[in-house]
Amino acid sequence: METEAAPVRELSLGMRGLLVAASVLVFLAGFQLFILTEQTEHYFAWTIQPPLTAAFLGAGYWSSFLLEFLASRERIWARARVAVPAEQADSYRQGWIDFYWKPLKGYFEQMIH
Repeated sequence: METEAAPVRELSLGMRGLLVAASVLVFLAGFQLFILTEQTEHYFAWTIQPPLTAAFLGAGYWSSFLLEFLASRERIWARARVAVPAEQADSYRQGWIDFYWKPLKGYFEQMIH
């Protein structure tokens, strides 16, 4: 009894481009946080204190870079798809921080002062 193997789906060019673009962006964010830990007020979206916290976050961004970059190098979709939910979760988290948390934080700070 011989079973027919399912066709292998290759990683599409669009998904490869998305993974490469995401890896470049998280590499740059990681650089700003890990290398420029004491200048986050100038080079990042908000000030992060203490600098060790910024370095920890930067290391997390660099691990995400490695995952996304290596996934973009894969030819088979099944091997690259592990990076997609991680990228979506990171994008949603970052979007929530940028569009909801920071404006609310500024609003509450104005109410206190």
